[in-house]
Amino acid sequence: MAELTGNDILARCLKAQGVKDIFFIMGGPMLDAELCSIKEGIRLIDTRHEQGAAYMAQAYSRVTQGPGVCMAASGPATLNFSTGLANALIDGCPVVALGGSSPISQFGRQVFQEIDQVKAFEGWVKYADRVHNLKRLPQQINFAFQKALNGKPGPVYLDFPGDVLYIYTGWGDNWKDPDMEKFYYTKGPGLAYDAARYIAEKKVVLLALDNPFTDPVAEGFLQGKAPPPAGAPEGLPFAIHHTNLAESGIYQIQNANLGSLARDKVWLSCTIILPLRAQGNAGSPVRPVSIGAPVQ
Repeated sequence: MAELTGNDILARCLKAQGVKDIFFIMGGPMLDAELCSIKEGIRLIDTRHEQGAAYMAQAYSRVTQGPGVCMAASGPATLNFSTGLANALIDGCPVVALGGSSPISQFGRQVFQEIDQVKAFEGWVKYADRVHNLKRLPQQINFAFQKALNGKPGPVYLDFPGDVLYIYTGWGDNWKDPDMEKFYYTKGPGLAYDAARYIAEKKVVLLALDNPFTDPVAEGFLQGKAPPPAGAPEGLPFAIHHTNLAESGIYQIQNANLGSLARDKVWLSCTIILPLRAQGNAGSPVRPVSIGAPVQ
């Protein structure tokens, strides 16, 4: 039996609650949750603004006499729910709001879009909670819907943290090397296909490497003279890039100056830069040691 990710579990829990429609604007770390919801037969209705998604969920609850559901990306995107949820609270409308948030493993270190969204929403909803453990996710979803419907109906909020992953391969150190300048953009190490699958399971929302490509690019690969990385699906020339972006909903950054960030210990305040088992050579697949703080 295939393993279920947190996104699969979330989508199945929503379906089990009878959810047929979700009002949303796509964005990390909720991209894969949105894709899994579509696979479960839930209709996702794209809106122009998250505030509109919250108001539409409220109107939906009035028309259907059931809970309306809205979903948004982290930080400002989720906070845009606030006016609509406050209005739902005043009007007694059951709305379940689902928001992505910054990585819980780096909370308090000023990571990307870090806001204590649970604390912010406490004055606008009946109930606000954060998902820490996937084993409790079905219980938390069920409890959120019960809270929205029982007693005087009203809005609830659930927070879904994502993780940011920076991988330092050492290839970016060649950028200013005059002997490597003419080869720099023709090859480089990249993420192994099995590592991409592992990262997706860890709810990573953004991946950055210090080279031109996410995929391992061996010499001659761009000209069709070298094979794709081991284990990658056939017919996709940049399979790891495609997997991250189109299937796992992971944003990607290339050519990040991670060498300087690592030397300055920037990860202490804002992000994670993982070490590697060995420095990547051109075309070599790299595998992170672990998901977590760098080795000292």
